[in-house]
Amino acid sequence: MNTDIAAIRATLLARLETLDDKPAILRAPELKELFAGIRSQSPESRAAYGQGINALRSELAEMVANAQGAAHERAAIDVTAPWDVNSSLPSLLPTTQGTIHPISREIAIMSDILQRMGMRVYESREIDDQYHMFETLNF
Repeated sequence: MNTDIAAIRATLLARLETLDDKPAILRAPELKELFAGIRSQSPESRAAYGQGINALRSELAEMVANAQGAAHERAAIDVTAPWDVNSSLPSLLPTTQGTIHPISREIAIMSDILQRMGMRVYESREIDDQYHMFETLNF
């Protein structure tokens, strides 16, 4: 690997650790300068230089994908385990500020459990009117 590529690799890896927006590292000006520098290489070293840059970019892309995957990853639920293994004790309601309705909170918990089990959860209206309950069914 070329010394320019190695130095910029170290710089980009250090910057990747501190970035909140990880995909922004793939648009770094240093990386663009490396790609622009391919034209200035001699024809004999151009292929190796380009392969080094592509290897650096794919390494950065893999690290970004791993960082994003780790941020969205949640533990799977063991559906065969007893109830107390997968749940925690409920917390007391704070009195100084508003809270989510207990039924809405339970719906969110159950939806999260079903999604982690691999099911899809669709939301619909919770109260139907006379037309949708009876008239459309020809009652």
